[in-house]
Amino acid sequence: MSSEIYYKKAFISIGDRFIPLVCRGSTNTFEFNVHGCEVAERYWSVLDFPYRGRLLFTSDEIQKIAETYEGFNSGNRGGMRKSRNSTFEAGEFQRWFLAGLKNAHTIEEYRQYGNSIVLTDRHTHKITYAPTTEAFLAALSRIGEQNAAIRFDSCRSFYHPPHVSKQPKFDKLKQFYVLKAWSGYFVKRTRHGVMTIRTDDPTVATVRKFRTKQAAQKYMEENAPFFSHVPFSVECVRPKEVVKATLGLATS
Repeated sequence: MSSEIYYKKAFISIGDRFIPLVCRGSTNTFEFNVHGCEVAERYWSVLDFPYRGRLLFTSDEIQKIAETYEGFNSGNRGGMRKSRNSTFEAGEFQRWFLAGLKNAHTIEEYRQYGNSIVLTDRHTHKITYAPTTEAFLAALSRIGEQNAAIRFDSCRSFYHPPHVSKQPKFDKLKQFYVLKAWSGYFVKRTRHGVMTIRTDDPTVATVRKFRTKQAAQKYMEENAPFFSHVPFSVECVRPKEVVKATLGLATS
């Protein structure tokens, strides 16, 4: 019997609404990867029951969608799986799906991590890449929400922006310190090393910050194995607001 595996979720934030995308695939359908090997299928789709034909939903509507699919899961235990060998237990799919609201990101944030958002006109099959929220809304208005399908450009090489926990208000400090490499600013450690982000603004929330230069250096020393492949340097950052205030005092 065929089951559906739900590999990951990625909610897109569009103003006060959301697009609930999930990467999924059937347990008995396969495809070939770039190396010619047979692998289980994976594709992006919007979970939209009971609001068929829509892409954008309020948080209350997302709650209703979660309840609907949890009902499907309860009525067909084993038909919805989180892996090939593991099923969603009672209430688990709803909790998993709703967690996407807490980790929703804008199109611009997904783009920072190398993900492309693709809109397809179901009638003409014309593809449009949306690099910004403004471009997405313009394309959606032209195609029509009921005629549009949305996805990320890949399931297998998709990178989810990290969840940003509450941090001290570093932008209120006169200066703080970050770790910088040729690949960008340090974000966090990963199983394979470190994650960086390419940005011209190191004050963005995803960049890891330190109050002192000594704290930044100590962090690298304590986590030396993670920093062994790419050389990092400590960089001092002065938030733009502080610089503006300082210049204002100097000219007054």
